[in-house]
Formats: sequence, structure tokens, C-alpha cells
Amino acid sequence: MKAKQIAPLVALLLGTSFGQTKTRPAVPSNLTATAVSSTQINLSWTDNPTNETGFTINRTKDPTAWYYLAKVGHTTSYVNGGLRASTTYYYRVQAHNSAGSSTWSNTASATTHRAPTPTPTPTLSPTQLGGRFGFPHPNFTGATGAMTAQQFVQVFDAAMHNPDKFRRWINAGTDIRKLNPAGVDAKHVSLRTIDHSYASVGDHPDYNWIHTYHPEWILHDASGHTIPLFESTEESLDFGNPAYLDWVFGTWFPQRYFDSTDRDVNLQTWYVQDNGDIQAMNIKCATNDTVCQKYATAAGVQAAFKALFDKFHQWYPNKRIMLSTGTLSYMTPAEQLPSMEGVLAHADGYFSECLINDHCYWNSQPNSGKRNALKATLQLADWLASKNKTFFPNVGMGDGTQPTQAQTNYGWAFFNLLRRGDKQFFSKVTQDSTGLWQPRIYPEMQLPLGQPLEKRQQISPNVYRRTFAQAIAYVNLSDSAVSINLPTGIWKNSLRQIVTSPLTLASFSGLTVYGRKVAHYPMPVSSSLTRHRLRNLVR
Repeated sequence: MKAKQIAPLVALLLGTSFGQTKTRPAVPSNLTATAVSSTQINLSWTDNPTNETGFTINRTKDPTAWYYLAKVGHTTSYVNGGLRASTTYYYRVQAHNSAGSSTWSNTASATTHRAPTPTPTPTLSPTQLGGRFGFPHPNFTGATGAMTAQQFVQVFDAAMHNPDKFRRWINAGTDIRKLNPAGVDAKHVSLRTIDHSYASVGDHPDYNWIHTYHPEWILHDASGHTIPLFESTEESLDFGNPAYLDWVFGTWFPQRYFDSTDRDVNLQTWYVQDNGDIQAMNIKCATNDTVCQKYATAAGVQAAFKALFDKFHQWYPNKRIMLSTGTLSYMTPAEQLPSMEGVLAHADGYFSECLINDHCYWNSQPNSGKRNALKATLQLADWLASKNKTFFPNVGMGDGTQPTQAQTNYGWAFFNLLRRGDKQFFSKVTQDSTGLWQPRIYPEMQLPLGQPLEKRQQISPNVYRRTFAQAIAYVNLSDSAVSINLPTGIWKNSLRQIVTSPLTLASFSGLTVYGRKVAHYPMPVSSSLTRHRLRNLVR
């Protein structure tokens, strides 16, 4: 082989172009750090090199031990948010390209400001006689008769929507978080996956940045393929990785995800982490891929969620985050609740697309499976209330369809069985004539229940009752219809129609009846039970 032919090959092996030597970039200079608040320091530097592909930033509280902070592209500034008040931080920067890295720049330091006196979060009081209500993905279209944002916050105490929608509301001057600072108005986020098709929504971390700078955060199966979760365009991440979480909360949140409202780290704002399946992922991992293998176990997935929520609270102690997940039909409550409670102990609440089996993905399961999920929901709601955590369940969100009145009756009665305290929000989908989700007032909102007079009672197998001062909720989770003798009095449903005794409830249905306080509650008479057997059930 001639020398003329060998030269390009040697150049390729040495990382150079033929006739041109690839060199490391020059060191950046004039690094400055400026504290702008109790939680944020802004960096700037001079870009001396002309051949860099980006910069690496280190940070520390002790200049003898440096830690990686972030990698950035062609820029001369960086915003470091989520910091502690009255704390000195040190920084240094180096440039890098395919030939290597420059030496480190000068060290710059700044001390964050003293923490301001927190503004007390207003007390959330019920806006409706029936209690507290939420709505997922509200749309304020401006159409005739449609609810405005200003009207919404007078009716609903909780909401959930995507980041792009919140930004539109900000631009229109209708940010519901500003209109009702005490509301649980949560912004959707999905930190478990990246998905290039959701770039405009803004709820997934930066797809291109992770692929460019940290492809090791992306999970792969034994064949080397990325791993979808629910959508084919998703790529699952090592979302319990501390370095990933520090980048998410320290860089991506303040620079890309936060808007002008929630950028104030002292302001209590709410978030919903989606893709909350806490069971093992169905992955065939390579034998030497310990990261993939971790997520092939329920314990590994649950540990990742706990790490995510713990990191969130470390970075943003004044903010709140819920997990969007759901109870299971294929596990008993005793089998599924310990792990759910273990994960939710690290979060601030539980958002669920399903409250009852209607409109839920497990509605086609056998009745025994439905009861598993429903009874787990009842018990989990008790636990959440005991821990002062938020519960935001929905009827109709599972399939995006407005429930019928009978389904609303069932969901409302079931919710009344579990309500306790002031952090539970009943939510159901309502739609306009085009099918667009549009919030509106419905009768259950305006009817007072009064104080509860008892905890929920199982008055016969899988049949429940809970009595309030002005109403009684009945729910039938048994396999057949039941007939229930109502207390003496005049009882009406939420549409103010008379309900006669005995009340007949179909399998997996419910009703809340409104009337005067009563002193005794006859047992229900089931079509499948004799009075003799019923007497034996009385405790």
C-alpha cells in the first residue's frame, strides 16, 4: 500500500482528518457566578475555543471535591436553580470535543440569598356544598355557555393538565394556579420515559439531549432495542439513577419545564408523575446488564420511584407531587397495598384515572378481580387520609367518555364511602357536544351530605352503607342485585327524584339518597339471601 493511501487511514485511527490535526479545545475563561435569589445562581463565561462541541460544568460546596453538574451545548451561560438559601457554591467549566477536554476554567463562587419568609398557603375550603371536586384536562374554549377559568376556580378545587396548556393560560392571563393559589392544580410530567412525539407538550425530558450526552440513561433489552412502556414511541429510562434525577430537577426543570408561575421555588405548586405502574417491567435483559435487570423486578421499579420522589423533595421542598397509578384486579388488597403504600409514602398524593370499574381498563375482568381493585381503593383511601395525603380519582378518564347518570351515581356513592378529611377530590369527565372535555356544574356538587355519622359499614357480603346527617350512600359490589329497605322518610336522588323503598341496586352499582337524619338502618334483603341467613350476619 502506498503512503498516499495509508495516510487517510492513519488519520482516521488517530481521530484526525487527512491533512488536519484534531485538537482539544481551548479553556473557557472569565467564569462568573451571580446569585439572583435564595435558590438560583447564574453562570457566564467567555467562549475562547472555536472547535468545542459543548461545555461541562462542575459544582461543589468544597473546592477540594468537585461534582458533575451538567453538560451544555454552544452557550456561554447556565442557570443553576433549586439551591439552598444562604449557601456558597463553587463552579468551574471546561470545553470538550471528540479529541478530549480542555483544562478547567477559573473557579467562580456565589452565595445564595437568605430565604424569604414563606407566604402562607391559603387554606382550601370547599367551594361546593357536596365537598371538593376536581377536573382533568379542563378546556376553556370561550364558546357560548362554556365555563371560563375564572368560573372554574369558583367551582373546582383541583385540576390536571399538560405544561403547554398551562403556558397558554399564562399568556391569556387565566392561569388557574394564580386565580386559586390554594387549589391542587397539577401539571403533568413524565420522567420515566423520553418520547420525541411529545416535544410540543413539554412533559418529557429532552429527547435529543439525553441521546447526545447520556445515552447510558436509556434502557435496552437483550437485543439492544429501546424499551417502550405504554406507547410505541416511548423509550424507558433508568429513572432512579441519581445523576439523571439531579439533571432533571437541577437543570431540565428550571430551564425547560418550569413556567413563569412555578419557577418560584418557594411557591407551592403541584405535579402529577405519569406512568405509575410500580410492578416489574416485562423485559428480557442481557445477562450482564444490571441496570435493565433492576427494572425487571417490582422491587427495582419501586426503588426508582422512591428515589425520584425523594430527589424531587430535596430539590423543591415547597412543591408537591402525586403519582398517577391504579389499584390492580389480579392481586388481592393484602398483596398489592404494602408496595403501593411504600411508594406513595414518598409522594404527596395519588392521582387515579379510575375510581370505579366503569370506564376503567379492568372493567372486563371477572367480578372477583373488580372487587380486588375496588376494595384496595377503599383501603388505600383510608391510608392516604391517615397520612394527610391527597387523593384525586376520576370517573370517565380511563376511556375518555362522559359517564352516564347511573355510572355517576355509582361513582359518587363509592366516593362517599371513602371520603375523609379535606384532601379528596371527586372528579368526572363532562363533555360538550363535540366531545371536548369541558367542565360544568352537576347536581351532586350542590347537595350537602352533612357530617358523617358512621364509617362505611358492610351490611351484607360486598354491600356497603355510609350514613351522613343529610344523606346515605349505598354501594353493591356483589354478584347479584340487592334490595335495601330504606329508613322511614322521604328520600331523593341527586336529580331530586323520589327514591322508594326498598331500593334495588344492580351488581356493581350505587346510589346516594338525600333526606332527613334517621336513627335506625334496616338490613338489606338480597335476592340470594334468606332472612334467616341475614340475621346471622348481624354483628
